[in-house]
Amino acid sequence: MKNKIRLAFIGVGDMAVTHTHDLMQFSEECEVTAIADISDERMNAFNHTFRIDARKYNDYKDLLSDKQIDAVIICSPNFLHTEHACAAFEAGKHVLLQKPMALSLSDCDKIIAASEKAGKVLQVGLVYRYSALFRTMAEIIKSERIGEPLMAWCHEFRVPFPIGREREWRYDQKLSGGSLVEKDCHHFDLFQWMLGALPVSVHAFGGQVTVKEDGPVKPGVPGEPYKFGQENVNNIIDHAWVNIEFERNKTANLGLCLFAANRDLPLGVIGEKGWIEANVQQNKLRIFDGRMGHIDEEQPKKLSHELAGGVRDFGHTGGALEVFDFLNCVRKNRKAFCDGKIGRESLYAALAAEMSIREKRVVQISEL
Repeated sequence: MKNKIRLAFIGVGDMAVTHTHDLMQFSEECEVTAIADISDERMNAFNHTFRIDARKYNDYKDLLSDKQIDAVIICSPNFLHTEHACAAFEAGKHVLLQKPMALSLSDCDKIIAASEKAGKVLQVGLVYRYSALFRTMAEIIKSERIGEPLMAWCHEFRVPFPIGREREWRYDQKLSGGSLVEKDCHHFDLFQWMLGALPVSVHAFGGQVTVKEDGPVKPGVPGEPYKFGQENVNNIIDHAWVNIEFERNKTANLGLCLFAANRDLPLGVIGEKGWIEANVQQNKLRIFDGRMGHIDEEQPKKLSHELAGGVRDFGHTGGALEVFDFLNCVRKNRKAFCDGKIGRESLYAALAAEMSIREKRVVQISEL
């Protein structure tokens, strides 16, 4: 019987809980042996939820000195990613790092350099890269069924980010990077994957008009009434349109709204002779391949034979394969499908869009 991979979490909030639900489906491959968080209440709740007795550390540095840990999943707030990831590599651990990878490209470079020096796996949590829906979409585009992909779009119209239980950092630009960095690095990454090109320039419009303490829509989610404390800041945008110019004259547009209530999340690509649209909530694809009046609907293909037999995603689509692939990368010490390079590139349009809104101008990616 092969040894189980010994995992630890830095930060045991929402994402750690979601990851662990996914990981529990691979209990023969791994076990969560240690956790670190500044909140004893969160750590106790985590152990109780999963009926485990993971060693608890209030200081993540003490956790990293634990020799009985092979790999670390970092689910701390965005502004701590660089510090935590670099320290984990220095301690000789493999790392699955939640998105966004960091809040600047220079910090991404520090993390990549630390992983290479340590010779350890760096996987970035852009979970859609592991989704059957988007992998099927990418295969259809690669097959040239819609011709050369030239344009892309995405509409993320949703409820505000949650608050309470120390989640207010998402509303502070300096701590989260802003709405487009915190959330939409997912979708900018999908644009780059589906178009097969990197962004060149970005022009974005947006602001904060509705999701604020005195606005018609309050921060948080329905059913969780909460007010910011005096020490908290809410200075992120609550809506935006982002126009992106890519290499080879390709283009994309993303719309973000944090006060629309949850709607279907469509992401589409237009090619020379047709188009394809993915709907995340409905888990299906619609394809027009040039035959007038004929639109096909397809369900995503199964991810792999290893994930058959009732394995499911507990959070974002692709969550189960994301952690399963991380376990395989750790066991074989091989490069992750979603590595540091992809994590870094997913921030190009996000960082440029935040800058474009602040400075009211077109931003060249080369400026970053």
